[in-house]
Amino acid sequence: MDRRAALKGLFAFASASVMGVAAAAPVRLSAQEQVTIEYMSKHGVTSFLMMNEKRGHLLAIENGAVVEQVPALSGVRRGDDRVAVPGSTPSRIFPLLITDETRQGEKDSALLFDRHPNGTVYVIHRAPLGKAQRRLDRLNGAGPFTNPDRDRRISSGCINVRDADYDLVSAFAVRSRQTMTKATGERWITSSWLVVLPETSDPAKTIAHFERFAPN
Repeated sequence: MDRRAALKGLFAFASASVMGVAAAAPVRLSAQEQVTIEYMSKHGVTSFLMMNEKRGHLLAIENGAVVEQVPALSGVRRGDDRVAVPGSTPSRIFPLLITDETRQGEKDSALLFDRHPNGTVYVIHRAPLGKAQRRLDRLNGAGPFTNPDRDRRISSGCINVRDADYDLVSAFAVRSRQTMTKATGERWITSSWLVVLPETSDPAKTIAHFERFAPN
């Protein structure tokens, strides 16, 4: 291989690595994910994070396309309402707030997306390293953890990702602030956004769920 070809190959690898896994296959969106992208775009938001608990992944959507896909853990119980179903990850459209939390005696950032009436907060953060629940193994699909819909439901309701993936999604959130509009076209909130998909796979029911919590 000549020097020019070698440099070309090195540059291609480095460029791909900056965007994520170099040889990652394109994400095949579900009908529910696709209709959500269309719904958010209709309301002025083309860049946001989207959590699909059934598929056990967190997607970064930019200009209507997937730019990052990372494995993610969610609440141990299936459900859309954190009050009716304790231990579930609440599902709807959330503005994100960058905040701090203390983990293992050290401060770290977290992306806050919801707050329970009892004061409990729901955040995206780095997966705890305790061995009992094997959260990193679940994220990596290691050993017996081969079914994302079953094995990546383990938290108390927060969304957990690997360390490097947290850096990716938090950086994406910081640069992806957009103004969401109401159904009337009126400007609502300027923020970074997270969509947690409801448990249903039906696109029409998904939109109906979002509309329940949409601003008037």
